[in-house]
Amino acid sequence: MKLDDATIKDLQWDEILQLLTSLCHQPTARERCEQLIPLTHKNQLENALQEMHEIMNIFQHGAHLPSGEFYEIPKVLQLLQVRDAVLSEDDFQKLVTNTQIIHDWLSLKKEVGTHWKQLEKYFEGISEQKEILEEIFKIFTPLWKIRDDASPALISIRDSMQQVRRQITKNFQKVLRDLQSKGYIAATEENFQNDRKVLAVISSYKKKVGGIITGSSKTGSITFIEPSINIALNNEMEILKEEELKEIRKILQQLTQKIRHQLPFFRASERLLIHMDFLRAKSRLGGQYKGIIPQLTDAPALDIQQGVHPLLFIQHQQQKKVTKSQNVQLHHEQRMLVISGPNAGGKSVTMKMVGLIQIMFQCAIPVPVKRGSTLGIFHHLLSDIGDHQSIENQLSTYSYRLQRMRHFLSVANRRTLLLLDEFGTGSDPDLGGALAEVFFEELYHKKALGIITTHYTNIKHRAEQLPHAINGHMQFDTELLQPQYQLLVGKAGPSFTYEVALAIGIESSLIENAKKKLKHQKLAWDEILLSLEKEKQQLEKTNAANEQLKTDLEQQKTTFFTKEKNIQQQLERRQAQYDKDQHYVVLGKRMQQFIQGVKARNKNTELWEEMKKYILMEHAKLEQVKKKEKIKKQKAEAKAVELKDNEPLNIADLVRIKQTKQVGMVTKIEEKGITVIIGNFKTLISRDKLQKI
Repeated sequence: MKLDDATIKDLQWDEILQLLTSLCHQPTARERCEQLIPLTHKNQLENALQEMHEIMNIFQHGAHLPSGEFYEIPKVLQLLQVRDAVLSEDDFQKLVTNTQIIHDWLSLKKEVGTHWKQLEKYFEGISEQKEILEEIFKIFTPLWKIRDDASPALISIRDSMQQVRRQITKNFQKVLRDLQSKGYIAATEENFQNDRKVLAVISSYKKKVGGIITGSSKTGSITFIEPSINIALNNEMEILKEEELKEIRKILQQLTQKIRHQLPFFRASERLLIHMDFLRAKSRLGGQYKGIIPQLTDAPALDIQQGVHPLLFIQHQQQKKVTKSQNVQLHHEQRMLVISGPNAGGKSVTMKMVGLIQIMFQCAIPVPVKRGSTLGIFHHLLSDIGDHQSIENQLSTYSYRLQRMRHFLSVANRRTLLLLDEFGTGSDPDLGGALAEVFFEELYHKKALGIITTHYTNIKHRAEQLPHAINGHMQFDTELLQPQYQLLVGKAGPSFTYEVALAIGIESSLIENAKKKLKHQKLAWDEILLSLEKEKQQLEKTNAANEQLKTDLEQQKTTFFTKEKNIQQQLERRQAQYDKDQHYVVLGKRMQQFIQGVKARNKNTELWEEMKKYILMEHAKLEQVKKKEKIKKQKAEAKAVELKDNEPLNIADLVRIKQTKQVGMVTKIEEKGITVIIGNFKTLISRDKLQKI
């Protein structure tokens, strides 16, 4: 996509690039961000979007990206190509840091990267290189010092250095105490000159102290003297230090040779880390405004759902303010969107939002839209936003805009996205409006897609007449006389010129005088639009009230059904209790009949037989119920036992010998059987005869 300097400035693309660049760790990734260009080839854009999608999926798995604090090592890579070159301690530290981060990436890839399609290719030639780390850590301590045992020669040298150092310290302390007792010493703390211990002697006594004068204080009152007893030892220490440096260089040269064959790995690692630095910056930027990767369509179209201006969102978030989202659609059936409405109502912000989101999307940067949004591919994005009066080139705003329009007309096609703010302004309203209408028609016939903001009535009329153009307006609260910063597509809106003037305190008499000077047709059109807007807002309020009423009714309905269900359950419980009580009543009545029969009859043999038969029958019913419950319980227990019979036994498990009450503990498990302790004795028994408790 081609972007000229004016469009970059209009849409604040340069500010997005500055934010993106600041989120990179290393210069190569920053340079890539600064030179970022929107992609126009579908396959390239698909691949770039897929990469970002895969990076963002890492966070959905609850994982974190490895550290971005790696090193770019072009000089190290160059040295590894030279046969006898020697890497420094810092060079090896950089290699270790990068290798450890690479290992973190490989671990992450193993954890969540099984479905990586695009990121996979950056891992070619990269595998875990533990032997590199092992070789390096044989030489270096965790604090990046050369180990004493890095070589036998180094051990010997450092042992000698330690002995000489101890002797120097011993001699120095002895001389210091002696001179201090004589009052020759100005300061008791240790002093160093050229890395050698020296005495701080009062200058008047310097001739009484044997040694080499190495310097004096600024005032000359103190003379620094290297004791003669340590001169030879210090010279020996210098020789040992030189030997140490030579041996360290030899060790590092050998280590360099050992890892030189891993040059392809180090090159591939650096490429991977730089690219991940670049992708990480994009992801971190998207996180600041909750960006996503929307769907891609090859067509020059866009369907933005609940989009917000990313820079405005970040600013409002810092201020703890809410950013209004907008829905915008442009496609072959709706190519031109003409937005009208009051000044400071959000027209320009909406237009900039669309342009910035489109550029960011074609650069594979997450954009602040909701899922379900779709964006296409444009080859040109052209804008004319704001006042571009140029004193240097002696161009007025209108002249500048005419030059821009000439350029737009020459390059516009079906793959062009136009963003034109205050279309046609800067000249005589009638003349400028007529010319703007001609420009509008020409751009329309070139099948370009675009968003145009205007106050011109003729442009609004023309958008109504053209089949693939549509009007829209920024909503305005006619009661509070405040903009609502919300785009509504479908019809044009009034400019609310007089309403805004009245809201900021302009006298109503002045406004009425202004209305009288307007052409009747223009005023009538604006009044019609204003009336329609008021009716629409009233209808929206009515719809909102109806929706609330509907919601309340649904809640009441839910409450009613819940109560009905509870009542039904209560009725069922009471019916069950009633049936139970009735059964007892029948039993009581029957017993009462038996009792009365006993009183009425002298011979009760038949009565007792009848009672006995009835009691046995009722008893049989109870027994039947108990039997069913028992069978049900036995089945459940049998199922549980069956499960336990199949469970594997472990040492210390409690078991029961089947068909007995003997319980024991498992002490040994062998193929020939299970050893169980029961009380004070052990027994070997087969598994099928044991039941786990």
